[in-house]
Amino acid sequence: MGSVTLNDLIELAIHQKNRNRKTYNQQRFGTQAQRYCQTITNRFCAGLPEDLHLDICQEAFTKLFEYEPKALKHSSGTTLFRRCIFGAIRAIYAVYAAPGLRTRKSRTNPQPHRVAAEHIGCIVDSDALARCTVVDSDGAHIDFDLIPSPAAAIETKRMEDRFDIDKYLTMASPAVARALYLICVDGERIDFAAADVGISRFALNRHLAAFSSLCRNAA
Repeated sequence: MGSVTLNDLIELAIHQKNRNRKTYNQQRFGTQAQRYCQTITNRFCAGLPEDLHLDICQEAFTKLFEYEPKALKHSSGTTLFRRCIFGAIRAIYAVYAAPGLRTRKSRTNPQPHRVAAEHIGCIVDSDALARCTVVDSDGAHIDFDLIPSPAAAIETKRMEDRFDIDKYLTMASPAVARALYLICVDGERIDFAAADVGISRFALNRHLAAFSSLCRNAA
């Protein structure tokens, strides 16, 4: 029979903890799990004092026993425990790290910040911030509602276009107005619009060409 692994001990601990609803204490499990935890902390937290290594182990044990047995259907016991260890490392670092010290390593070669081409003209600069700065009895602060928004600009343009469309559609016959509304506003295909108003696609094309000529002359 094969030897009992740490994974076997962790899975047994999770099942028994859930079954008994009390703290699980088994010496072999505790010894092997602590050795495994310290191997990881010695590698990733070599600069921490020894007592904080023990705190990480205790925190990892606490997090481990928060898992229900169903978690073992998707991950092994060792995977869950390793996840708990790194979660405990982040928690301990966040509490004991010196001010200004990062609690997570940054990328060796971080990717430069990129901006979509359509948003280049919307980057807030010092002049824009000055225009959006409001001074009141509480002092100076930035009113974010005054900062230009590309999404809001698109919606504003869409509403303005809708008013122009409604104005021009009053010059068309009901059938042409309905067809143009379906095509230009609802984004329907011309054959769908023709069927909706009860005329052929070719007849609708002639009506649209005549209406387009009328609008050009009116402009």
